[in-house]
Amino acid sequence: RYHVISDTAVAEDIGERFYPNEAPQGAKLPYAVYRRIDTPRDRHLKGVSGLARPRFQVDIFGRDYDQVRTIANNMRLTLDARINFNMGAAGSTVNVRSIALDDEENDVVPVTDGTDKGKRRIRQDYLIWLNESVPAYQQQ
Repeated sequence: RYHVISDTAVAEDIGERFYPNEAPQGAKLPYAVYRRIDTPRDRHLKGVSGLARPRFQVDIFGRDYDQVRTIANNMRLTLDARINFNMGAAGSTVNVRSIALDDEENDVVPVTDGTDKGKRRIRQDYLIWLNESVPAYQQQ
């Protein structure tokens, strides 16, 4: 989250409206929501490798397609193809080997109360390769 909202282009688009798991009720458009979908871990003959590959889904919501397309493009430019860096706020960083945009999809979120035309959404799936600690019994 910190890495994304500290990017100038993304911050101009959504400010700090980049929410984990779900947006608050009545969140102002545009905004984005991120969630971890799964975390496969690499293994080898001696056990775990210390390399994980979580898939994060980012849903970008806005009033019209042009708005969400611009935000999605800025999100892609911020995250896709980044390699070998530390991500996170001070004191809670993670060593990231690489980030790859794996999939992207356009959608319309239908209205539920008849008050507007609905929201536009672009969903992006990112694969993040990162290092994580291995069990102590394996560090011999």
